[in-house]
Amino acid sequence: MGIESLTIELDNPVGIYFPGEEVSGVVHISNVSSKILKGIYLECQGYAKFCFNELSSETYYSAEETYLDLKIPVITNEGRETFELVSGVHQFPFAFALPKKIPSSFQTEMLEKFGYGHVKYSIKVVLKRSSRQANGETCYIPFTGF
Repeated sequence: MGIESLTIELDNPVGIYFPGEEVSGVVHISNVSSKILKGIYLECQGYAKFCFNELSSETYYSAEETYLDLKIPVITNEGRETFELVSGVHQFPFAFALPKKIPSSFQTEMLEKFGYGHVKYSIKVVLKRSSRQANGETCYIPFTGF
């Protein structure tokens, strides 16, 4: 079969973090059969997107900016091409520090004729299979920056 469950558990159960603070937690993997992998890693992202219309015209503006873009190895192939994740229940701890100068998370609702905007942060765990396959299973979890 394959991966039975793949989750991220943050040590801070509320999921609220401040600039410069450490984000830590555990990746939980439960697999019913062995898997050949190239690596297990986290993708940590934070970005802003804003769109709005100018009131006096039909001019539309949009912008995006990246504040956080990290790829953090949880377990690597240690010089080998691949490794085997044997069947069972696995836990892999992780930790990384947020940059000291990042904006707070927020999201506006779509306002008719005006636009919207947001700043969002997320963590995704990826089980990397062979290079000819797309990334394997993933788990995504949002978190809030203040």
